[in-house]
Amino acid sequence: MNTLQIYIDRYVQLGICESDSEDEKLKKRMLSFLPLIIGVAATLWGLIYIALGHYLSAAIPLTYTFVSIINLWHFFNTKNLLFLQISQLLLVLILPFLLMWSLGGFASGSYVMIWAFFAPIAAMAYTEAKKSYWFAFVGLVFFSAVIDPYLMKAVQPLPQVGVEIFFVLNIVAGFSGIYFLIHYYMQEKEKRAEAILYREHEELLKKSEELAEVNAKLHKIASHDHLTGLNNRYSLLDRLQNTIDRAQQNGHKLALFFIDLDRFKQINDSLGHPIGDQVLVHIAHLLRGHVGKNDLVARLGGDEFVLLVDSVEALHSLSEMASSIIQVVQQVIELEEQELQVTCSIGISIYPDDIESRDIHLGHSDTANLLLRNADAAMYRAKAEGKNNYQFYQLEMTTLAFERMILEKNFRNALQQDQLEVYYQPQIDARSDTIIGMEALVRWIHPEKGLIPPSHFLPLAEEIGLVVLMDRIVMQKAMAQFAQWYEQGLNPGVLSLNLAIKQLEQEDLIYKLSKILEETRCLPKWIELEITEGQIMTNPKKSVEVLEAINGLGIKMSIDDFGTGYSSLAYLKRLPIHKLKIDQSFVRDIPDDENDIAIVKAIIALAESMELELIAEGVETEKQKNFLVENRCHNIQGYLYAKPMNAYAMERMLSAQ
Repeated sequence: MNTLQIYIDRYVQLGICESDSEDEKLKKRMLSFLPLIIGVAATLWGLIYIALGHYLSAAIPLTYTFVSIINLWHFFNTKNLLFLQISQLLLVLILPFLLMWSLGGFASGSYVMIWAFFAPIAAMAYTEAKKSYWFAFVGLVFFSAVIDPYLMKAVQPLPQVGVEIFFVLNIVAGFSGIYFLIHYYMQEKEKRAEAILYREHEELLKKSEELAEVNAKLHKIASHDHLTGLNNRYSLLDRLQNTIDRAQQNGHKLALFFIDLDRFKQINDSLGHPIGDQVLVHIAHLLRGHVGKNDLVARLGGDEFVLLVDSVEALHSLSEMASSIIQVVQQVIELEEQELQVTCSIGISIYPDDIESRDIHLGHSDTANLLLRNADAAMYRAKAEGKNNYQFYQLEMTTLAFERMILEKNFRNALQQDQLEVYYQPQIDARSDTIIGMEALVRWIHPEKGLIPPSHFLPLAEEIGLVVLMDRIVMQKAMAQFAQWYEQGLNPGVLSLNLAIKQLEQEDLIYKLSKILEETRCLPKWIELEITEGQIMTNPKKSVEVLEAINGLGIKMSIDDFGTGYSSLAYLKRLPIHKLKIDQSFVRDIPDDENDIAIVKAIIALAESMELELIAEGVETEKQKNFLVENRCHNIQGYLYAKPMNAYAMERMLSAQ
């Protein structure tokens, strides 16, 4: 039956054009059934007449079959719906009826009319795909073609009234078939119209849902941070403005926590941004757990988060919340088989307490931005106080924040206007008091403010991403000066240059070092690069690769501030280093502090066992010097011999040696 369905479907498609409307397609499908069904019935009838020997009687239905074939052939070639409608009316119904009536009388004409009843049954069998309709169709054809004529001859004598009633029933059946076909066509048309409307409604509903979903996504993209899923600056300020409005109306307070991760750049620089992103997502998850149902957590960008506390009951509750956040943030984070630990600094501003009376009547947008700036200023105070703590906003912090902004601007100008100068602190062999080398230290000589201490601008350079440029300026100047001293016949020894962790992450580090050496005509054996122990241990595998490449240039390496970074001895022995530098924090209290004595002796023993050179920094007294020399640490750097000095003073010291 499925195969028959396929063939019928192909048949009804023959007269349909792509440009036809749905209504025209339906008409063609329905009307094309008439010549097919009646033609098949006429063929069967004709074959039965031939089998019975009634050749003349067989000619009539077979002629109709031939006419039906020509009719369909013309329709399938022209695909003309009007032709099909007229031809069905004339050729399929009226003409055969008149022909049969004229040849065989009213009875023969009535037989033709009953054929019309087959068409709607066949149409329903095709469109509804029900086997019962096909069986009914075949049964009716068989009944009409075989049983009906047989009964007319076999049942004798049939009353004349019965014959006439039988003929009338045939005609009624024929017209009923036509009526049912038209009625079924109209029903199908309504169904199709309803189906089209329903489909269009479903498509419209689907598009509306898709549009709502797209709008929701766009709103989320516009109002949320794509990495952490937290609210962004835009939605924070919008919410903050509304909260300020409610606070003014209800007379309650609100608080803003400005949270900044400490030394987060080191994680990005040493472990890469993918690890840094995972840390940010983890911190965002922790902060979500520290807010009430009416509070809000947002990420402003980078490692900066903001917590909006909708209603403040008491100040001590804010202190407790800040302490809790600091404690939970500094818990160890395990990522990709690495244990990381970060801390945060928090600045807190309160509305309306931290808004001056003259600013109370500012627009809500201005007030929100002012409150955010106040919290930012308090956060920088927390950074200045040693990080990993919280500070409440105070009025003078705004002045400090402004000064920091001016400092950043001036420092950028300093790099462009060549205001950085290299100072040198000699390194001495305490046994002979001779210079064996010196450390290059950067100083900022401001044209108006004079010498600006390194503690003021070195953290700033690290924070704003200018430490690499600053380091390379120092390298260029110091190497050029060192080569000049050797050309003058002086013996400055070895130049120690500090290498920031950010430098190790630069792909062009080796190229830049080679280029500076070439440009300054400075020999690699005159150079020693210092890197802190903590920087090496941030990403020891990467450090080993880079330091080996530097060592391949002929430049020596030393570990600065040794003893403060908790080095792994397994990595220490793999590093291409030749010197350890004892941190001044261990030198400061010798020979009076037993713990420092033990640590210094252990470092000296470690250096000797690994055949590394050793130098102690921060030596300021004869007692410290004597202790170090007695314990086999002969190389000294510190105020006992000289403070850092400019190139002119250093040259005089070298000449006097």
